[in-house]
Amino acid sequence: MGLEAGDYYLVVGRMIPDNNIDLMCAEFVRSSSSRRLVVVGDVPYADVYARKVRSLRDPRLLFTGYVRDPEVLAELYHGCFAYLHGHEFGGTNPALLTALGCGCAVFALNTAFNREVLADGRYGRFFAKTDLTRVIEEAERQPRQLDRLRATARERIAERYSWEKIVDQYHEFFDHMIRGG
Repeated sequence: MGLEAGDYYLVVGRMIPDNNIDLMCAEFVRSSSSRRLVVVGDVPYADVYARKVRSLRDPRLLFTGYVRDPEVLAELYHGCFAYLHGHEFGGTNPALLTALGCGCAVFALNTAFNREVLADGRYGRFFAKTDLTRVIEEAERQPRQLDRLRATARERIAERYSWEKIVDQYHEFFDHMIRGG
């Protein structure tokens, strides 16, 4: 793909309206960033929305379609300047957890689900549907500020989403239920 680490933002998700890929692409295109926006994902059928998104013309946009090789996908996560997460519905999203697990700086749509995963901003930045351009511009002006997000991203996974933590929560739940909870 000809990508260098740190030279691109990354979006991973199905190309459906709820994931706001059109919005993120449009907001990115409005930015003055010289980096690229790599969009990983598609839909397995002919779709007006997906065609609309892919029809956006800007040399900084790169639509990869599905990336089935987990090593290639991991490399994309590890090398991105920041991961953009526009998922609006559906709860805790695996792509967002993967981004944190790979140590990405995360910019996420401001939703209850994303606020919970990112601990109300301790592990990522939030954007509204109309201000991702501003968030990108701030990151471009002060890229060192993203270092803290990258450094702490894996901490969030360990503290909340590791298998050890999940098993402990199940034990607590079942102990509570056995005691008549």
